[in-house]
Amino acid sequence: MIYNVKFLVDAMLGTLAKKLRIYGFDTLYAKDMNDSELIELAISESRILVTSDRVLGKKCSSKGGSCVVAVGRDDTERIAEVFRFISVNPVLDSSNSRCPICNGALVEVDGSKIDEVIPKATAKRYNRFFMCKECKKVYWEGSHWAKLREFDRRVRGYLG
Repeated sequence: MIYNVKFLVDAMLGTLAKKLRIYGFDTLYAKDMNDSELIELAISESRILVTSDRVLGKKCSSKGGSCVVAVGRDDTERIAEVFRFISVNPVLDSSNSRCPICNGALVEVDGSKIDEVIPKATAKRYNRFFMCKECKKVYWEGSHWAKLREFDRRVRGYLG
């Protein structure tokens, strides 16, 4: 599923930005921008600003921007707040994910064509691989996906 929603995440929520990308959302992470720059970028690119800064959230809304003030205790609660705000119950699917590092689109690639960039044991163990169109990093559903599925299960608990 491709989502039409785009996010801009401020410096305080970097791990949340990565998780939104893994869910497939186009998510910019702005670690070096001041409040005015964040608001301007969010408005000019029609992105929802995600922050835990209530003052920034009010400023963004007062200027006509869309903003989620995510104040949950952890990323599980925060991402559930974001999903409730956009009224979406997203699906965790590796074939829909974006690069958690650079936000680039991922494309499925044949493991035999990338064997020089992945360990041979990995190439034998897994059969689906994805490469970022931008940074060329290669991904597969390794053991970390069990943790992501558990995270997704907890998020769904908050969404009801």
